[in-house]
Amino acid sequence: MLCLASPVLLFLSLIGFFSLRALGKDTSWVVKPLDSRDYIYLSIISLLGFISQVTLTKATQLINTTVVSLIRNTDILVTMCFQIFYFHIVPCWLQVIGMVIMVIATLLILASKERERVIATHPKCFPDCYR
Repeated sequence: MLCLASPVLLFLSLIGFFSLRALGKDTSWVVKPLDSRDYIYLSIISLLGFISQVTLTKATQLINTTVVSLIRNTDILVTMCFQIFYFHIVPCWLQVIGMVIMVIATLLILASKERERVIATHPKCFPDCYR
């Protein structure tokens, strides 16, 4: 159900917009696509979001959830780099600190899970004080 969110939201927003127009309500605050090319771009974006959500769901079914969460949290780093190099917007120090905290937290969770897996796999190598 969650993987259908992007196309459904696009569809519902279009229904809402045209319903407001049909009722004669003020729609000047609504951001409208200008031509058919914008509708095509919005459709492509929603389709890519749908595909992204489906592949993420399938990845969590096939491999370890910890690894998937680590890969998913790299979105923060990629988005920050995209913001800097493509839009030429330098993030403020609070954004950088938030990104660093998120990456460190994810790495700590990954290290903790890996440690538990290694101890469970090789119990003779670790005394009881490490468990």
